[in-house]
Amino acid sequence: MDYNGIEQQLAGCGRGGRGAAILRALQQPTRRPVSASDAPEKPGISTPAATAAPPMSSGLMGRGGLLASLAASHASSISIQQPTFQPVAVATPRQQQVAATGATPMGRGALSQAAPPSGVGMQISAGHQEALQRLSSGGRGIMLPDMGRQSISNGMAAPTPASASVQKDTIRTQVSPPVKEMQQLKLNEPVIMRGNAGVSVPVVANYLRVGVQPNMGLFEYHVAFVPEADSKNVRFKIMRSLQESLGEARTFDGSKLFLPHRLPQQFTTYQALHPITNEPVEVKIKFITQRAPGECINFFNILLRRLMRIMEMVSVGRHYYDPRNPAHIPQHKLEVWPGYITAINEFEGGLMLNTDVSHRVLRTQTVLEILFDLIRRCGSERLRDEATKVIVGCVVLTRYNNRTYRVDEIDWGKNPLSTFVNHQGEATSFRDYFKMHHDLSIQDLEQPLLLNRPKKRDIQEGGTELICLVPELCYMTGLTDAMRQDFRIMKDLALHTRVTPMQRRASLRQFVKNVNECTAAREKLQQWGLHLEGDLVNVTTHTHTHACTHARTHAHIRYTRCERWFDSF
Repeated sequence: MDYNGIEQQLAGCGRGGRGAAILRALQQPTRRPVSASDAPEKPGISTPAATAAPPMSSGLMGRGGLLASLAASHASSISIQQPTFQPVAVATPRQQQVAATGATPMGRGALSQAAPPSGVGMQISAGHQEALQRLSSGGRGIMLPDMGRQSISNGMAAPTPASASVQKDTIRTQVSPPVKEMQQLKLNEPVIMRGNAGVSVPVVANYLRVGVQPNMGLFEYHVAFVPEADSKNVRFKIMRSLQESLGEARTFDGSKLFLPHRLPQQFTTYQALHPITNEPVEVKIKFITQRAPGECINFFNILLRRLMRIMEMVSVGRHYYDPRNPAHIPQHKLEVWPGYITAINEFEGGLMLNTDVSHRVLRTQTVLEILFDLIRRCGSERLRDEATKVIVGCVVLTRYNNRTYRVDEIDWGKNPLSTFVNHQGEATSFRDYFKMHHDLSIQDLEQPLLLNRPKKRDIQEGGTELICLVPELCYMTGLTDAMRQDFRIMKDLALHTRVTPMQRRASLRQFVKNVNECTAAREKLQQWGLHLEGDLVNVTTHTHTHACTHARTHAHIRYTRCERWFDSF
């Protein structure tokens, strides 16, 4: 092998790194503290002028050019023993870019364009031939995926890059989503963890099962109006005019429509009239999805509150009470309204209604009677201060409409003879208003009025008017601190508010009976495909033996059910 020629070619290749600096240092003569012209030449070391060689004529630079020259020189020095090796003519993206721009390839990629001279054989092993073939078709990185495939296939020949890309495209076109397999999948039954220790005891929980009729649920739709209706009131009136087509059971918030059944088509169009201009309006209803029961908890609770109002129950706070069956305590001027706490949620057994018994204590005293008591105790000079402490902030009940109001202020400048403007735009007094609409006669015409300011939610809905209440028609609710400290009052109240488990179960059964016997409430549930089962949920529990506590002093302590564990020490 001609190493001198290779050394001459090395002078013009490389990227100018440390290797090139070392080569130039070796080519330079040893420097001495004498002049350069007097330095004698040592044998075996050539001067830069003698070793300088022009760059490779092939235009290849870098390590790739060096490898190509080594391969060519090695092939010329070895006799032909195998057929001529021809690299695969597959152009890589880099080679295509070089061919398009005319740039000179540099670095290791230059080897991909360097081929042995034609007609010259090379004695190269099969492994080296495959490596050179892969390297010439795309560099070292293309060998890695195929090597992984060879190790997985236990020695099978890996496909070429071109065949691999064709095979990958074929797989993409042939594979289809497993629709039938997905439809045949079934969810397994949930794992129920139950204990076996102890003695099993059947108990009853305060839950009622809510049945759902088949093919019914909560279906969500999107509603669009052409031309667009900006006012919500106009949209509600337009949707109300489509009651015969959509049904009576529906919930609409301005853009979303919820129905208990699915319409026959995905897109449905109705024709309606604008309630103000009588122009034709096109209503486009698009089906979105069917909501799962767990996603409709808020809607079910709103529907339950509607049932309470249908059964003429009164909302006091967050719960509803029955004013038709009160328990009177005349010796303390109190009465107790029975009520229910309700909430629907989804459990393992499906939808269930959690309900419990509640009571609301009302006083039979009016606010006017309390004002007279304050005058007798404190005098008229301190009446306003004491009345503000006692009355402002309390919740009062008006029996003419069974609604509760919070007293925010006492207006001492107004009385029942004061006037206000009604909805017809006419000025009328409070005395005449209550006589005309509620057939109530106000006796004291000098009593002040109570003010109820609108809540934040009322202001958002457009209600900004103050509500004026007459103290003679308002009844106080709840207990005062003095009443809670009175043992006799609390003892008499406990006879009505503290119920036994059997009484609680009977009360909850009576609630279900009232819902099923009320025609309007039962039909309201049936419109949405719901119904309440008649009895409470039965649950099997276990009672365990008394536990034994092991102390640090190796003492064993047992305590009974009636003891507290720390009393055993």
